[in-house]
Amino acid sequence: MNKVTIPREVAEAIEELRNAGMSNWAIIAIANDPSEYSYVIGEKCLGEYSTTLSRFKERDKLLGALVNGYEIEQTPEERLRDIFIDVANERLSARSGGEYYVGMMDGIRTALNTLGIKIVGINAYDGDRDK
Repeated sequence: MNKVTIPREVAEAIEELRNAGMSNWAIIAIANDPSEYSYVIGEKCLGEYSTTLSRFKERDKLLGALVNGYEIEQTPEERLRDIFIDVANERLSARSGGEYYVGMMDGIRTALNTLGIKIVGINAYDGDRDK
């Protein structure tokens, strides 16, 4: 059985609904008709979860996630951080001075800074994210 990859918000909605005792069948029903579900689970209205699930139009993926399990899709920031880390590791193992890899790392940082985007591990530290 292959796990499917789903967005983080869909995974969070599934987990919250499961924690509230919802079956797979109930989660599918919620995804199909969000207008029917307006009561509260924890601090959130069930309608918020049902809206998230109903916007996820890939019903086969949702079914697969419920039955076979799922992995959470990486955000663009997470993917870029992985690329940056791979480049940094390549630089450390480069036989020459690693100028190519330093240039790639500088390019990533310059692009993020130009766009005003802070990503911890690339151009921000844990405490810097909102600065």
